[in-house]
Amino acid sequence: EQLNRLSHDVREVSQNLDQSLSKVVHPVDPNSIVASTFAAWRPRYENKEVRLKIQVADHLPMLNVDAQRIGQVLSNLLENALRHTSGGDEVTLEVKAEKNWIQFVVRDNGEGMEAHQLPHIFDRLYRGDSARTSGDSGSGLGLTIARSIAQGHGGTLTASSEGRQLGSTFTLSLPV
Repeated sequence: EQLNRLSHDVREVSQNLDQSLSKVVHPVDPNSIVASTFAAWRPRYENKEVRLKIQVADHLPMLNVDAQRIGQVLSNLLENALRHTSGGDEVTLEVKAEKNWIQFVVRDNGEGMEAHQLPHIFDRLYRGDSARTSGDSGSGLGLTIARSIAQGHGGTLTASSEGRQLGSTFTLSLPV
């Protein structure tokens, strides 16, 4: 099962980097992407007893994107946040407009990252120090795929953290 997932992830990264990944682009309300992603992840968060908060600004403009692919990026970010938080912790998905961009911000108060990890977090097969020792089953390709999807939509995906045990913030920015 893990080899199948890795094979699928490697194929997807290659397609993204070659820009041959298929996209079905059409006008989409950011609220609908958030609603479907929230519905999919809420039970997993409840099972781990991690609070998932959603904050969506009013009157957001439509995005011209592949809703399924953007949902895939948000799912990856929520999966990582859940993996690196403990019961009683909190993850927030905030959606807001910043000039001509819509930003999806996933913020957790979990493990966080050290400064030396941040430049590598989107590299292929990179896994943070805690992932190497925690029995984490991730392939090390999820964030690479997520960033390439963001870039394929003319956007960006960035990460920040104040350090260990201070949480992490991932920001997906997409042009309006």
